[in-house]
Amino acid sequence: MPVEAVPAGPGRTNLKPGEIVVSFTLPPRPAGSSDAYLRMIPRTEMDIAVVGLGVSLTLQGGVVTAARVGLGAVAPTVLLVEDAAKALIGSRLDDAALEAAAAACRAACNPHQRQARHHRLSHQGRRRAAEAHRGDRGGPRGGTEPMAKTHITTSINGEPVGFLADPGSSLLDVLRNTLGLTGTKEGCGTGDCGACSVTVDGRLVCSCLVLAVEAEGREIGTIEGMARGETLHPLQRKFLEMAALQCGICTPGVLISARALLEKNPNPTETEVRFGLAGNLCRCTGYDKIVRAVLETAAEMRETV
Repeated sequence: MPVEAVPAGPGRTNLKPGEIVVSFTLPPRPAGSSDAYLRMIPRTEMDIAVVGLGVSLTLQGGVVTAARVGLGAVAPTVLLVEDAAKALIGSRLDDAALEAAAAACRAACNPHQRQARHHRLSHQGRRRAAEAHRGDRGGPRGGTEPMAKTHITTSINGEPVGFLADPGSSLLDVLRNTLGLTGTKEGCGTGDCGACSVTVDGRLVCSCLVLAVEAEGREIGTIEGMARGETLHPLQRKFLEMAALQCGICTPGVLISARALLEKNPNPTETEVRFGLAGNLCRCTGYDKIVRAVLETAAEMRETV
């Protein structure tokens, strides 16, 4: 099966019941070949791409003789954009060829799937083709039998915890539905909004994108672990004092992300705070108070050290 034929849509593949992928066959690369790939993500430690674009080129004498252009996260499945490849083949990657390839990428996007994303592809398409030229590297499960649950032993907020998890259950599902830790909120379910942010061994992640079985032997940090008894974390207290929260859906994830930021950088600039919280969406548009609260907390914590 061609690799591009495996996905059938979000959460679905074209594998038949009982089939699994056992290997990938990669053809030898012709001489003069190189590639480049970029995924645009709203935070540096987030696994889901807002837009992904890859370009593979083969050149002889400075002329493109073969090309493949692939797009991700802009339609129900990964797209191979043949018109973009055709625009590059036979060219020396001049501005006209790059713009034609970028236009083909924009046209290939499904606006109903990712309406806010397709405008980013023009710039990406030009950059990835240029980098490839330089050689830069910048479904439903088969069968009907129920799958056995796995016993997971982990630590959550410093306390040992054990639970049973289905192989396909997310960490978010287990936290909320199995362990009753409902402080972690479910927003988009696709890693775009950051409402479900937790830490795994100190690394900031979206729990909707992490399988529960991956928690085995790990240290999980959730919003329930920020306060110490009746004593709020300085971030929680400052958010209350400065009204840096509105409906509250995004707030737990913002607090977890802000704590992770301050643990790595106790003296951030406003720009660094905004970048650190870029993966957390506030649908009530309360960003300014959030940023100010984080900056004031950082200053207060530095004074008490």
